[in-house]
Amino acid sequence: MTNNVSNIRKGVSPVNDASAPLAGGGDPPHDGGMEHRVTALETRLDTILPTLATKTDIEGVRSDINRWTLGTVLTIIGVVVAAVIGLNTLWKSAAAPQQSVAPVVIQIPAYPAQPPKANIGAFQPGDKWIPASGSTPPSVIHQEPKPSH
Repeated sequence: MTNNVSNIRKGVSPVNDASAPLAGGGDPPHDGGMEHRVTALETRLDTILPTLATKTDIEGVRSDINRWTLGTVLTIIGVVVAAVIGLNTLWKSAAAPQQSVAPVVIQIPAYPAQPPKANIGAFQPGDKWIPASGSTPPSVIHQEPKPSH
């Protein structure tokens, strides 16, 4: 034990010391079952190593992350710009004075006191007929007199 303590004080680790002989039996790190344990670890490493990512795999993932990040940032910027433009338009329309539109006035003429005669311009009873040469008198349209109000 004193030998290990003196090596630690000198900065030499007994585990990393290649000149230290392996003792058979005893406590770790120099126990006799170490060869079996190292073989088991090497077997595990050989089965795991092909499944680990390579430098090319990591570059592909990095490229995908960069594209997604750029797309997300551009989308956020677009949404913010659209929101600012929309709110600016709303605020301008709310702040602008409302222009009053002149009302549309439709003037209806007064109801006539006497309804017009039917067939104005036609020959009526009591009209004087002046015959033209070779013409016959027009037929007279008989109308019932309307009661006056």
